[in-house]
Amino acid sequence: MGYTFRHAVIVGIWFAIIAYALLIFQLSSAPMNSQPQPIQTTYQTINETVSQTIVVPTGQPQRYTPDYLHLFLFVGFGFLLYTGFFVLGGRARHFAVNFAWLAGALYGIVDEYHQSFVPGRSMDWKDAVADASGVFLGILIAVPVVLAVIKLRFRFRSKWLDYV
Repeated sequence: MGYTFRHAVIVGIWFAIIAYALLIFQLSSAPMNSQPQPIQTTYQTINETVSQTIVVPTGQPQRYTPDYLHLFLFVGFGFLLYTGFFVLGGRARHFAVNFAWLAGALYGIVDEYHQSFVPGRSMDWKDAVADASGVFLGILIAVPVVLAVIKLRFRFRSKWLDYV
């Protein structure tokens, strides 16, 4: 059996998912003060912006930045996971939302557990909730994008076949 374009897409998407998971693992493996300078600068900038704009009922600004960083990081992971399960076809396509959210949320929990062993970091249930929420937001973004790509593919497929 020869490889098709579909196989290449499946391998490419799952390669991207594994690379993204390794990126998350690498970022959570080092204490924040030993992260690369661009990450520290981004963290400080977001932290200053958020702490100036979010005020709780006590009147004191709160620093929710780590939760937001987890949320933003896992949006991309959720997008890739949904796309990866969708392109597998069959039952995986029908349950792509469920599989993607479950896999992403479990990875977020495992990542939080992993952080409990890293000096200067701790395991926090709020970060795990932010991870799962980010995965869900990524899925919400991926569903219409994937459906639009499929619609465009079928719209132009018949015209392309006329020229072959």
